Amino acid sequence: SGWITNTTSSGEFDGKVGSTVLLHSHEEIPATRVLVVGLGEEAKFGLEAARKAAGTAIQSAKKLKAKRVGTILHGAGTGGIKPAEAAEALALGSILAEYAYDGFTTKQDEDRSHKILNLTVVESDAKKISDINDGLESGTVIAEAVNHARDLINSPSNRMTPDDMATRARAITKEVSAVKCMILGPKDIKEKGMGAFWSVAQGSKQEPRMIVLRYDGGGRETYGLVGKGITFDTGGISIKPSKKMSEMKYDMSGAAAVMEAVRAIAKLKLKKRVVAVLPCTENMPGGGASKPGDVVGTFSGKTVEIINTDAEGRLVLCDALAYAKKLGATKLVDLATLTGACVVALGDAAFAVLGNNEKWIEAVLDASEKSGERGWQLPLYEEYEEYLKSDVADIANCTEHGKAGTAVGATFLKEFVGNTAWAHLDIAGTAWKEKGDGYIGKGATGSGVRTLIELLRGRE
Repeated sequence: SGWITNTTSSGEFDGKVGSTVLLHSHEEIPATRVLVVGLGEEAKFGLEAARKAAGTAIQSAKKLKAKRVGTILHGAGTGGIKPAEAAEALALGSILAEYAYDGFTTKQDEDRSHKILNLTVVESDAKKISDINDGLESGTVIAEAVNHARDLINSPSNRMTPDDMATRARAITKEVSAVKCMILGPKDIKEKGMGAFWSVAQGSKQEPRMIVLRYDGGGRETYGLVGKGITFDTGGISIKPSKKMSEMKYDMSGAAAVMEAVRAIAKLKLKKRVVAVLPCTENMPGGGASKPGDVVGTFSGKTVEIINTDAEGRLVLCDALAYAKKLGATKLVDLATLTGACVVALGDAAFAVLGNNEKWIEAVLDASEKSGERGWQLPLYEEYEEYLKSDVADIANCTEHGKAGTAVGATFLKEFVGNTAWAHLDIAGTAWKEKGDGYIGKGATGSGVRTLIELLRGRE
């Protein structure tokens, strides 16, 4: 009866992305309430606006204590988005927005714990139903992968040890039979000569785990996915300041993202061959911890001088990357909360992308844009190699002058991938949010999960 038109023309509702207005139907239609959600300017509308609209609707419905929600697809009409893509965006935005981590509280927050039981998509064109169902199914699988990663990352470090990460990996293989798992313990790690990884692990009473996940969907390439899995990072002997150290439980965000991405890739039955390597350990200042100035060997055979034990992520990753190559990886991507410098450079708006192959970097950036995550390329200039020269080893793990921290971290990793196409994603700024933004709430974000899935989904 013109209610929505009158509301917008009166200036009460401007239609901006994230804006809403609630109308009560007064039994004019079966639904008791109608939530109108802004999609923003038509010229700027796309999949990300559709995800945000869906997330806004769900967050508003949760506050209203709604149990059942019905919705049209955002953008599948005049927005020009294909029905399957619009449906996937709807599922993603809705499920990610509904997420809440209750943790171990004995008294639940009623607003946070409220669950919407049913979300119904309404479509009048029967020809679109099959595509819509496909999009809802893939969107649900991807969103669940992100939320599983968020659960792992949000967990306290005493509840998410390296062995707990291995337990989750084994659970995935039971749930999805196409995924195979191998776990390396301390004896295996030392026998294989993973001295850089072991140098980080030996300061903790928690035993390290090198987790290997495999999925063989066929294809010419073997995609090596590597994720940093520092389940708690004190900085080791080069100990961090105490302020916000509690957040260092999220230093395993890269490993969590890779693990859950593999699960989703298998559930989506992508015709890709994947080997994932997840080096998981704590970085603690125990009596056996490495000291600044120590020299350690690596799986690749190179020696490393440890300048700072808080530059531990690159130490575990260098062995993991070399091992992924040994296991047959022909293209590499690693995800890591690697450097505070990345947070300074890009904040929480984008993760940094660096690598040794422009075509592969371009593929990663394209995947990040399409997935709704945002990556930004930083350079790897030859001059940075000078920063890592050592008098007593083949390479130093960092520099003490603090220049170009993100690029220097990637420069170190580059020494261990050889000519294999490789991209490094520094997710230090995007893995954790101090406050919610759009359809992602505060805390762990699951950064990188969607990019990895989209990257493999888009490759021949």
